[in-house]
Amino acid sequence: MVRVSKPADDAAPEVVPLGNGRYLVEHGSRTQIAYAVASARETWVFLNGRAHLVGSSATIRQRASATDEAGALAAPMPATVVRIEVSAGQSVAKDTLLVMLEAMKMELPIRAPRDGRVIEELGLYDPRNKEAGKQFIAKLDRCKYWLDHGAVPSETVSSLLKKNGLEHNSLRLPKPGKPKAVAAPAGEKTEGEKPKAEVAAAPAAAEAKAEAKTEA
Repeated sequence: MVRVSKPADDAAPEVVPLGNGRYLVEHGSRTQIAYAVASARETWVFLNGRAHLVGSSATIRQRASATDEAGALAAPMPATVVRIEVSAGQSVAKDTLLVMLEAMKMELPIRAPRDGRVIEELGLYDPRNKEAGKQFIAKLDRCKYWLDHGAVPSETVSSLLKKNGLEHNSLRLPKPGKPKAVAAPAGEKTEGEKPKAEVAAAPAAAEAKAEAKTEA
């Protein structure tokens, strides 16, 4: 289901699902593509270079107490960073292109939600780098500083920070899933499981015992 707030001119936009989390949004003569990624409690909507959080009022209030989600910068889906358009110390105006992503052969621009300034670069993550030591590089002391001042990283960044020795209450670590059942080696019976020969012989033994009682 797609919920769209009605604009002030009472002309509600038309939203058409395109599949794979993509939606065609038509409002008057303007047409845009939106992307949506849903989790258990909330939905991220990426539209016109901005990421928006959609969820229950309680969930949004709880997360807003830690960070301003409306002004957060997030990828709408797993994507590759094609290029970074800004540098540390640079002043940017609202809607300035900050980062260009690429996913599914489409470019996804990440734009500034408001006027501001790029403060600093904390690190980089390139899982395609063949050198393990260069896949994730971060200034852990500066990351901790921003975590202490309200920054809320994604689950991926949280896992990377923890893996590299940074512990913090603001890390959003993924919940552990149920352990997968391990298949028993061939010929080895699991706990409570009888060999097939025993299972097959049990009914025959019971039948023979019953016949013996009847003859007696």
